[in-house]
Amino acid sequence: MNATTVARVDPSNHAEVERIAPSIAAIVGAINAEGGDNALPASMTAGDVGALIQRLGERGGLFYCREGDDVVAFATVAVDPQEPETAVMGTWVHPKHRRKGLGTELARYGAEFAGEGGYAKLRGTIPASNEPALSFFSSIGPIVRLEGGGMGYELPV
Repeated sequence: MNATTVARVDPSNHAEVERIAPSIAAIVGAINAEGGDNALPASMTAGDVGALIQRLGERGGLFYCREGDDVVAFATVAVDPQEPETAVMGTWVHPKHRRKGLGTELARYGAEFAGEGGYAKLRGTIPASNEPALSFFSSIGPIVRLEGGGMGYELPV
């Protein structure tokens, strides 16, 4: 495997946002081409990704995993609007780069960010058909419970 790097996009660094946004949009396109429930919008432009990064703000963030020179996965951490002490995380890996531990690495990074940011819990939903995602979230120690057709996870942070 190529050397991997996991980092958070600095929302105030417009050059970084512009540089990373097309790669994130391409990952969204590749995942959506597979079909199925993935909690992503039907399409995302680089502008949409930039707007998302700004909305996530300082208490949240967009994280990416670079394998060599290519951005191949990303995660988001956002404040739960119903529970400000809870963060909500989503993690997505380009289909060609799955089963390499990249999602696990991003999830660990997001959980660490949430803990350092003062959140008490980290929560998310995994589509019922996504057993690999359930596997990698289980590897970082979540409490998993059934939730309306999918699997919900919750981690104390």
